[in-house]
Amino acid sequence: MIPLVAYERELELVRARVLTVAAEEGFAPGRDFGVGTMIELPRACLIADRIAGHADFFSFGTNDLTQTAIGFSRDDIEGRIIPRYVEEKIVDGSPFATIDEAGWASLCVPPCASAAGPARTSGLVSAGSTAATPTRSDSSTWSGWTTSAVPRPAPDRRVAAAQAAIAAPRTLASATRA
Repeated sequence: MIPLVAYERELELVRARVLTVAAEEGFAPGRDFGVGTMIELPRACLIADRIAGHADFFSFGTNDLTQTAIGFSRDDIEGRIIPRYVEEKIVDGSPFATIDEAGWASLCVPPCASAAGPARTSGLVSAGSTAATPTRSDSSTWSGWTTSAVPRPAPDRRVAAAQAAIAAPRTLASATRA
């Protein structure tokens, strides 16, 4: 997985390098590996449909997206500033504990719905500790997405995702496969 891609050409060039080295080492794409990217920057969310054309799969890095979208480092603000934001009712809880559906998460859905290429048919993945929270999974927006997350909350995430899939069968996942 190629991290922190911001431009489709960037992934195109790195993918070509990966394929060249893999061929030199006797590995075949599709058989032995796939080349994907972690969508971790707001710009990449906006062009995810174009990035998808150069990826076998992609995943949304929820922790990095949260940090880059709100402009705060988790290490700098989670212990000191976020409690005050909660107290002042600026936020309901830590933005690092739930997905910001009204914020950066809303950037992910439209490009993914129109994505083409292997990444579209491989499904959509969200990664990171926020990806595993039941709050995130309650929304039908996220039904059908796969989660790559820290192990402890993952079972809660799976149950919540299943509940969302039952409640709203027409979701992004079914729309992208149409």
